[in-house]
Amino acid sequence: MEHPNTGCLVREIHSGGWSAKAHRKDKRCVTGVESTSTILLDAATRAGIPALSRDNVETTLWIPAAEASIAMILPFTPMLRLLTITARLRVELNPVMTALRHVQLPQLSEVRTVSEGRESALDRLLDVLQLPALRTFRARKVSCEVHSTDALANIKVPLGLKHVFLEDSNADAIGIGRLLAVAPGLRTLSVYWESQDGLLLHSGSLGQALCAHGKNLETVRLGSVDPDEDTSGMHAPLGDLREMASLRHLALPYAVLCSDEDAGGWFERSHDYLVRVLPHSLRSLDIEHAEWSKEMTEALASVQHEGVVVRNHLDLQLLELITDARYVDLSLITVHRDDNFTCLQEAELMGWVEEPGKGRFTLRKSRADVS
Repeated sequence: MEHPNTGCLVREIHSGGWSAKAHRKDKRCVTGVESTSTILLDAATRAGIPALSRDNVETTLWIPAAEASIAMILPFTPMLRLLTITARLRVELNPVMTALRHVQLPQLSEVRTVSEGRESALDRLLDVLQLPALRTFRARKVSCEVHSTDALANIKVPLGLKHVFLEDSNADAIGIGRLLAVAPGLRTLSVYWESQDGLLLHSGSLGQALCAHGKNLETVRLGSVDPDEDTSGMHAPLGDLREMASLRHLALPYAVLCSDEDAGGWFERSHDYLVRVLPHSLRSLDIEHAEWSKEMTEALASVQHEGVVVRNHLDLQLLELITDARYVDLSLITVHRDDNFTCLQEAELMGWVEEPGKGRFTLRKSRADVS
């Protein structure tokens, strides 16, 4: 897309003089005097697209030709279904964003935005969220916080928007709550913070926002982009999610799933905690960063020589979960830690099998027991 021929091609398309046969024969479309940006601006003027004309974008001629080229081609892609917008600074500065306000793309169902520089406020991407056929929105480096979502209340998001994925981003409970409130058709919410600290800071109030505005959510994934970050001793639980009766798949770090009472010694933790906070509609549960705490490891070492069988507190909670008859659809549990499941014998009696893996283990309900 960076080649000057792209600019010539766009100009020929806009003027109606393009043909694939002629373009293949003549590769020398522009002279050294003409810059690609100049050709693209000329093409926009000829096509009568005011938002992409010279007067409106002349101050941003430093934008790479590839980005401008895609913006110019968009009016001729009515069947487009997937669009990826990549920006070296901020997504909202990309001319493709300008084009989206003035180009009809009735079948564009998925948009991906990738910022290689600074974060973009979600308020700056509202043109994307309002695309009539949008079904999936994926974004990297987006701010979905209280100060970057004020304008959400003033827009209408199509009911067709089903899936939102925010990666390497920052979000708080207010921002996510606002997004869910204006997108009632949302079925998947996946948010990965820049750091685990960002998630833990807001997770308590985030649980309340999910219950208040995310009752139609079927899949929730929460985490951080730093998989090696130490979260031991950090507890900020989502809390009671039982009101989320549509929730089918939940993935999050253990430090966000665990209860306040778990801040005490491992032997004091309540085995029925997960039963008390997870909805009965759950089908799969994925728990990240579930390594044994330092205190647990020391306690285990002190009693192992006495022949005492020590059960991991999380495993006891999981055993209670798979034993409860109300979780009839639950069939898959994945726990990310190096140690195997410590309650396997009891689980096998309930029709569950363990599948060990590198850095994780999976509990799966045998097919004969899956309704």
